[in-house]
Amino acid sequence: MLSKRNLRLLTFAAGCLAASSCALLPDFGGDGMSNEEEAHLNLQMGVRYMELNMLDTAKEKLDISYDLDSSNPDVLNALAIYYERVQNDEQAGDFYQKAIDKAPDNYSTKNNFGRFLCEHGQ
Repeated sequence: MLSKRNLRLLTFAAGCLAASSCALLPDFGGDGMSNEEEAHLNLQMGVRYMELNMLDTAKEKLDISYDLDSSNPDVLNALAIYYERVQNDEQAGDFYQKAIDKAPDNYSTKNNFGRFLCEHGQ
């Protein structure tokens, strides 16, 4: 018998599969999503995959998001968090700095970067 947690994860996974399969449908000439919208969608999926500890899939989605909108500070912050999670501190620091350069008033990113620096004795 599936536990409630496993059932929720299974339901979520089925939803992700259904949502991602829409990308396989042909484009019949509609307006479609803008690069910014597609970047935001991939950012959301990447962050969610990180929460589920599916880091390879998270990286794929975050890379797509970055390719579509490399100046988005939220994408840069998410990539910094990803690199921090996989213990690539140099890349994490670089992405935190890029995110802060793009949005100096984003206190969430500043908080993440400050925590990162403190954890590394800086």
